[in-house]
Amino acid sequence: MEDWLTPIFYAFIVWTVVQAYGEDRAVEAAGELAGGMFFQTINHYVGPWAEVVMYLLIVTSVYASQLAFHNAINRYVYMLARDGVLPVFLGRTHHRFQSPHRAGQLQTALAAVVITTCAVLNADPYQQLLIWVNTPGIFGIVGLQGLVSVAAFLYLRRNPAAATHKLMVPLSLASAILLFGVVLLIGLNIELLTFADALTNTILILVTPLVFIAGLLAARWVRRHRPTTFAQIGSFETHES
Repeated sequence: MEDWLTPIFYAFIVWTVVQAYGEDRAVEAAGELAGGMFFQTINHYVGPWAEVVMYLLIVTSVYASQLAFHNAINRYVYMLARDGVLPVFLGRTHHRFQSPHRAGQLQTALAAVVITTCAVLNADPYQQLLIWVNTPGIFGIVGLQGLVSVAAFLYLRRNPAAATHKLMVPLSLASAILLFGVVLLIGLNIELLTFADALTNTILILVTPLVFIAGLLAARWVRRHRPTTFAQIGSFETHES
């Protein structure tokens, strides 16, 4: 599916559920049923078999998304290790499969620690492990997309020849504004996602900016004390096998 069709499809699905409950009842039903709202709706209007299929699709899609995140983290750790920012052993690949297996092992160990901690604390697997743990990541991904749009806008303003279309500059600015607007909306309505108390929501919101600031401080330290390492971050030469 094309990228521009994805949000339209999501909006259509949400619209169908709102129509099922009615405008006056939809918000109340979302509060009462929480994550089960879509399942109950499809059970009522399509049948129990459709609800079972939906559960299977949810489980497989969550598994696929976790694999994607796992792979992305592995690659970032691998690249940073190859750049000299992280320990060098994390930048080694498997002798047979050429995969960043050391980075993958570290990521697996960290994930095991998080899951084990939640199990010991008897945390709810769906709400507290899946939703709460991933909420800062939602802010982070959308926020990073906004920052990339800002970077694209500034780059194109400084290098007009790089713009292959006259709409690239205004569209990059518009995308930055819209994406940060989404971040703001998520923050203002976070309780609809987490169903948590105010203190928990505040902590979940603060995780992303605190990690971002920590990253900026770490980058500044590397730039000051290890300028050669800082200069080669992201360079293609350091990533050659």
